[in-house]
Amino acid sequence: MIIRGDRESLEKTAGRLLAEMISRFLRQQPVVVLGVPGGRSVASVLRHLGEEPVEWDLVHLFMVDERFVALDHPDSNFSTVAAAVRGVMKNENLHPFRYDPASVEDNLAAYYLQLAGYDGRFDAVLLSSGEDGHVASLFPAHETILNPAESFIHTLSAPKPPAARMSASRKLLEHARAAVLLFLGPEKQDAFRLFNDETKPVELCPAKLVREISEHYILAQEDA
Repeated sequence: MIIRGDRESLEKTAGRLLAEMISRFLRQQPVVVLGVPGGRSVASVLRHLGEEPVEWDLVHLFMVDERFVALDHPDSNFSTVAAAVRGVMKNENLHPFRYDPASVEDNLAAYYLQLAGYDGRFDAVLLSSGEDGHVASLFPAHETILNPAESFIHTLSAPKPPAARMSASRKLLEHARAAVLLFLGPEKQDAFRLFNDETKPVELCPAKLVREISEHYILAQEDA
């Protein structure tokens, strides 16, 4: 489903949709796993989500991508996300990716092991398209979108700086139960057109992977 509107209304709508997903899934299972990236729009959506009647003690938050920096670094996606949900989520339900340059593969394995403790999948995932159609840290015509892993992956050559990042793999994201995908801002016009171009495969527009998720919502700003 594609929903159009202005940026503020779409950010509120995204928060409401995620809240509805979480509440519905909690009627079927004891906890819910929410996957999120970083970014200004994501932080705003999470603040709106925090205003919804969600049983936050039963929600566990994981990152779908992260830069290879310390958690307190200003470039950390987690630091942005944690600030947005502060006051509604308890620290033990926040699951940051912890980067150690001496053992990246171990870091990735440990993060997936945490997720495996909650059925190894995201229940609800929030994604935000980049100007080139990338989501999380899966980039067009790049090793990241081509990686066949079903867990977390990393790259040292992301086309968007910083080059060193981790990401949920394509298959891990496609395994989510439900998703909200954002195209917010006039700079995302080309990405939204690419998303709607049926001649372009997911390898050239990673945002298209959301179509493999049975329940998904596309929120596109009117001028996008």
